[in-house]
Amino acid sequence: MRLVSWNVNGLRAVFKKNFANWLEVHRPDVVALQEIKCGLAQLEPEMLQPAGYQSWFFPAERPGYSGTALYSRIPPIRVDYGLGRTEFDREGRSLTAEFADFYLVGAYFPNSRGPGLRIEYKMDFCESIQNYVEKLALRGKPVFLCGDVNIAPGSPGPVSPAKPRAPALYLVEPGA
Repeated sequence: MRLVSWNVNGLRAVFKKNFANWLEVHRPDVVALQEIKCGLAQLEPEMLQPAGYQSWFFPAERPGYSGTALYSRIPPIRVDYGLGRTEFDREGRSLTAEFADFYLVGAYFPNSRGPGLRIEYKMDFCESIQNYVEKLALRGKPVFLCGDVNIAPGSPGPVSPAKPRAPALYLVEPGA
């Protein structure tokens, strides 16, 4: 079983860079995509359903922002959209596919922006998805959580003082 997760930074853009050919060559069984940045009406037929794949899309309400998608060669038992929290679901932050032997959660974690302007929102999302995954695990199947978590494990090391690199990725929660 080949599972792939990829922040495409725009689904239409990645298809212009030969993504359909990549799918044909590598033939992953399931592909979880983040940051699709488009609605269904903006997609060409080959983007909506690449050859050999079924697809599910959860775009953000805001055009050109966020969103997740799944392509699968293996039909899932079911697909669930979001975490059941409006503040996250309106941004299309997660899709869950249940397969016979496992769950796959594809998620696009919020960026905390600049000097942590949305850090509380991000931490709330982290707690919500952790609770969601733990509840899924209680159903007796393994859970694969994949996606762009927008979190780095430590300092980026030396950076140019003129242009710090994504300092919000490295914020330490108070008391951690």
